[in-house]
Amino acid sequence: MPNPATGDPAGGRRGSARKGALMAKHFKWLVPVTVAGILLTVWGGLGAAQPGGARGHSLQGASPLSGKVAPQAPLPVSGAKTLLRSHISQDSSLVAVGAGFVPIDAATSIGCFLATTCTFTAEQNVQVSNSVAGNRWAICTALDGAFMTEPLCPFLGILPADSSFVGGSFVQTKSGVGPGSHTVQTFIYTDAGADRSIYTIIYRVYKP
Repeated sequence: MPNPATGDPAGGRRGSARKGALMAKHFKWLVPVTVAGILLTVWGGLGAAQPGGARGHSLQGASPLSGKVAPQAPLPVSGAKTLLRSHISQDSSLVAVGAGFVPIDAATSIGCFLATTCTFTAEQNVQVSNSVAGNRWAICTALDGAFMTEPLCPFLGILPADSSFVGGSFVQTKSGVGPGSHTVQTFIYTDAGADRSIYTIIYRVYKP
């Protein structure tokens, strides 16, 4: 057998071939193991693909009403809705509000004058200023003293703490409202209070 130490080319080539074959064998074994490890890492990072979001997150959206009232799906309605009446509530003053739910406007009566039911909507547009770090906020409308849940009013984010002004908007609905006069009112929610500024809220009543 030729000795690789003698510098025999053939022996060197055969030695290199054996080394290459050995490396190829290890490579074939290593690739699937490495790929499996990567897949397990990604799977773990995704939280095992939990339905509706990452691991540790609630399947219900973030709202100041989460865990207090259940969200409600709107009743099925076929065809277009017909606008029956609307009411605009607005103001341009700057008002300090405390933490929690604080009324933005006064309670307003608006009717469903049908033999059947109506759908009420609230289009909310509010400007806010804040100087507290980590202060979440939301706009929520109540019908007859109960917050609308079609859908739940969401947190609109965390307010800047530099006393600048930001605006937020959302629309809530309540379907299947019976005939008669009803009361609507919109509230601002903050974790730590804020300054409520300019707002316009449009209440609408539709058939059906």
